[in-house]
Amino acid sequence: MNKTLEEAKERLARLYLGTAAIHGVGIRRAEGAVCLYVDRGNAAESAALLDEIVSHAAPFKVVVVEEEPPSV
Repeated sequence: MNKTLEEAKERLARLYLGTAAIHGVGIRRAEGAVCLYVDRGNAAESAALLDEIVSHAAPFKVVVVEEEPPSV
């Protein structure tokens, strides 16, 4: 179980960043949530894992933000 929001963020980043179209992980302190930034065109990939991701984030919420990955 995650003790802090930061621990939840780091756990999700370690487990899911770079998979299932997830290109970023952040936090929203005011909402008590971890944000997953998902490639807009491939959001269905991450939706399949959402229940698993939510269980890894507990007791915090998960907010999925669909946006294009950053480009260099």
